[in-house]
Amino acid sequence: MPEFLKPWRMALPTIALVLLGLIWSGYWMWASSQAQHAVAQWRSELAAEGITVACGGESWGGYPFRVQMKCKPGKIASQNGSAEFTELTVMAQAYDLGHILFLNDGDTILTSALGQITIAQDGAMASLILSPKGTWQLDVELTKAKADEFSAQRVAFHARMKADSAERVLEIAAVIEAAEIKTDAAPIALESISASGSVAPAPEVITYETLSREASLLTIGQIDMQSAAIRYQASGSVMIGADARPQGSLKGRIQNLDHVLQALADRGILEEKARMGAGVVLGLLGGNSPEGMRIDIAADQGGLYVGPFRIAELPTLF
Repeated sequence: MPEFLKPWRMALPTIALVLLGLIWSGYWMWASSQAQHAVAQWRSELAAEGITVACGGESWGGYPFRVQMKCKPGKIASQNGSAEFTELTVMAQAYDLGHILFLNDGDTILTSALGQITIAQDGAMASLILSPKGTWQLDVELTKAKADEFSAQRVAFHARMKADSAERVLEIAAVIEAAEIKTDAAPIALESISASGSVAPAPEVITYETLSREASLLTIGQIDMQSAAIRYQASGSVMIGADARPQGSLKGRIQNLDHVLQALADRGILEEKARMGAGVVLGLLGGNSPEGMRIDIAADQGGLYVGPFRIAELPTLF
């Protein structure tokens, strides 16, 4: 081969890298435009349901490996309430736009018919995996979360939409670890709370109103709450009635209920004589047996019942 062709051989790897860079840049621009189109379509679909998604400032980037959008500040609102974010970052790998990550830097303000709650945390991240079949999976985790008088070392939530049967089914699970509820007296410490269940039929857009309109039933397969020597386990089902209030019941058992009564007495909620009388009754009912005492909790006709006793009024959800 002639000598003058040899320098071109040395330049071939550089030329190949440049071509690959141009091809990848073109692909990234296409992926970014696809993501922006999908977000615009998603906003239109939500707007048709009366839900608006707005950003005070919106910017796109992430080149070369991610497609990323920053929304600062952001707000999702409907007639039933809103969620406001200080700064929300949404990103996906350019080669996998179906797996979306959300990072929330700052406080989140939730507003509903129940009032307004400001949630602060050291870290908040969510993962959403979308499927071409219309199913999805969502995982959310917060560390060192605080909201009003409540705080927890870790809060995790999982949801998965299944559509492999005649109706859509939403599977959900939640875990709260090392939680504390502040009261006027001593705070209430909870080692852990976990729950899992399913919602069927699950509407396309999940709000209190759509759950009520489609008569969706939340079947709670398991609730497990642990606090020192106290443990409560239950299962049951709940739905939102026509009056926009929860309706349903939980059947479960609580171990060492006498500790609960003592805590209520220590906080001045229960008089000492009443605590002692309740302790005698619990002894007769087996309240301190290894299996614990059976306690049924029900929501009916706008009230919350523990056994036959109506202990609170339930607010409307929307």
